[in-house]
Amino acid sequence: VFESIPNVVLTITDIVPEKRPAEAILVVHQTKLEKVPAGSVIVIEPQSSSDLWTLGEDVPEPIIAKQTESPLLAHTKLQNVIFPGAKELQFTQKAEPLLQSPTETSLYTHLPRASGDVLVLSVKLNDGDLPLRIAFPVMIKNALESFLGGKGELRPALATGQTTTIPTGNKHRPIQDLNETNSTDDKEAQTTLPGDGNPTLVVRSPTGQMEQVSSTGEQINLGPFDEVGIWWAGPEGGFHETEEPSIEEKTITPIAVNLANPTESDLRPRAELASPPKISGAWGGHSMWFYLTLGASVGICLEWILHQRRIVA
Repeated sequence: VFESIPNVVLTITDIVPEKRPAEAILVVHQTKLEKVPAGSVIVIEPQSSSDLWTLGEDVPEPIIAKQTESPLLAHTKLQNVIFPGAKELQFTQKAEPLLQSPTETSLYTHLPRASGDVLVLSVKLNDGDLPLRIAFPVMIKNALESFLGGKGELRPALATGQTTTIPTGNKHRPIQDLNETNSTDDKEAQTTLPGDGNPTLVVRSPTGQMEQVSSTGEQINLGPFDEVGIWWAGPEGGFHETEEPSIEEKTITPIAVNLANPTESDLRPRAELASPPKISGAWGGHSMWFYLTLGASVGICLEWILHQRRIVA
């Protein structure tokens, strides 16, 4: 599953490493953990209690009855899926249940913490069909994107004349759903601006024009955009005067703007437009080609009958 996700370098080890790169994500499967290490961690099928949870008995009904609306479960539907071997977990800190059983036991849990978020999936993968479902690799991909701050998520392009809302600070917020963004009634889209909370921001147009934008709260409004191309938004001093910003720059957010909009790019037939009348021939409502084809078919049949009679005679 991990190897199928683009830009993922997988390293397999039998022990929990004491040191790892800052952006590395640790995945622990069927391993005892007395203390969950710092950083982003995914725990699958915990085998013992740790400093973040206490391992309990088997869940009596390990079937998904409630799924929370969360970016971690985007594009997945796991209702009525069985999680064999699931264990009850009593968490020692604030926990966000993502998937729950009929008894409200959390089977997939998000643990936010300052040293790095933790995801706990209580299921025996070898005993169920979860790994065979499309939802499982999507869950893993959502988890990796969440740990990376949503940098791999889909960011729909905006249309010229549209506005967008950018939160300030260093909190990552999910991109608005594509169907909601394409709604003709909603003229605003949402994106994410990683930053340090500096209230003065700079917007760079595709032609290199700089403009300062001041924020008065937790978000700023940009637009309407009057140029097609990639706009850049970031803190003041984060841009070079002549060089175009890099996509890899963490403090600068790219915003794609094109000429398409939800109305012009909608290929569905419009109900208010009447269908053009059908053009028919003057003879019996059919075109001339219909009668020519029919006459040719009758002629072929007559010729075949006459040929057979000549041979018999």
